[in-house]
Amino acid sequence: MNMKFILGGKHMKRWLALLLVVLMVFSLTACGGGKDDDTKTPGGNTEDPGGTEDPGGTEDPGGTEDPGDNSLEGEFYILEDQMGVFNLFKELSFSYKALTEGEEEAFTYSHQYLDSEVVDYVMEEESHSDNAKHFQIKIAEDGAENVFEAWVNDAGTIVKAGNEEGYATGDMAALSAFGVIFHLIPFYVYNEVYTEVFTAEGGFAKSGWDVKEHSTGSKDFGSGNVRVEKYKFAWSWTKDIIDWEVAEINGRYIFTHWKMIEEEGDTMELFINKIIPF
Repeated sequence: MNMKFILGGKHMKRWLALLLVVLMVFSLTACGGGKDDDTKTPGGNTEDPGGTEDPGGTEDPGGTEDPGDNSLEGEFYILEDQMGVFNLFKELSFSYKALTEGEEEAFTYSHQYLDSEVVDYVMEEESHSDNAKHFQIKIAEDGAENVFEAWVNDAGTIVKAGNEEGYATGDMAALSAFGVIFHLIPFYVYNEVYTEVFTAEGGFAKSGWDVKEHSTGSKDFGSGNVRVEKYKFAWSWTKDIIDWEVAEINGRYIFTHWKMIEEEGDTMELFINKIIPF
């Protein structure tokens, strides 16, 4: 099996750094949770960084600006870990790109549910036989596309995984899928860390988020038009600017686009091309 694909390629350290930065920012928002009056506008340049790319060929939802707090009422899709995507979403496709210290990186992740079947495997020296969801996963990166398969049981555990070079079951399945699952970190981390901020219980002002713009519209992520909320934020403790889009799909929210422009000029962006829940 291709070890570069398993180990996540040359960008692994950079993605780990991304994870640490996000967790650090989350700790800062948590610390600011009690400062209800922390709504000051950050200093420095807070200009609109320009239009963001519309990945799905759909029109910008536009809409009218709403200067209020505009927290969302309802629930988000809950991702316990990266593996949560397989129990929640029949299809998922997103693109991630970043400019960090002058270096560019980009990849596209997608998975599609194929069928379900019983998989026999041994894990921690115990034999199991589970009905598992069968997915095809594609990673497009560095000019190449890798195709992978994974079988995931109801507990969210990969019990079989591999590609044309070979398949592994049980204890070795997770190792063989590591490089694939690693690509889910940008999608998983932002949906796990920031959902509370967008609800009335968490609140933008309590977390030091200054809402610059807010509009509503609709987009199609693969199963018909759904309502989307678009925001532009600036945090009270930094000059960074972030664009955010939230979609309501089947009665629950999920982040479908975010773009962060840091003070140093570094940029990170993720946008959803397709997302279809089970």
